[in-house]
Amino acid sequence: MRIKITAGGIFDGEGKEVPVGSYFTVKEEPTGWAGRYEIVADEAEPKAKGGKKAVTNPAKDPIAYEAKAKGEEWFIFDTDGKEQGAALSEADATAFNGLSDEDKAAFVVEHTKG
Repeated sequence: MRIKITAGGIFDGEGKEVPVGSYFTVKEEPTGWAGRYEIVADEAEPKAKGGKKAVTNPAKDPIAYEAKAKGEEWFIFDTDGKEQGAALSEADATAFNGLSDEDKAAFVVEHTKG
């Protein structure tokens, strides 16, 4: 299912707010973000997302990401167990885990560049 962020209050792994108007493909509805997104049809998304696209190396297995608890905080980890970015809220971590693999990768690329 595709969702569009419609209100502020959703933060990435670096503590930066996800821009209103961002689109994501999710496996299940991110109820932790209630009131801050809407479900949209795929064709509602603009063709170019700011000219940015997640890229994977076809010669390698794609890197998978998952948000997990580490003590009292939640972080995004890659397939090698490397932590990506800053702590997340539990609700944002749960919503991140509901994203498609492509959107997880795009999220990590966008929100962990320094």
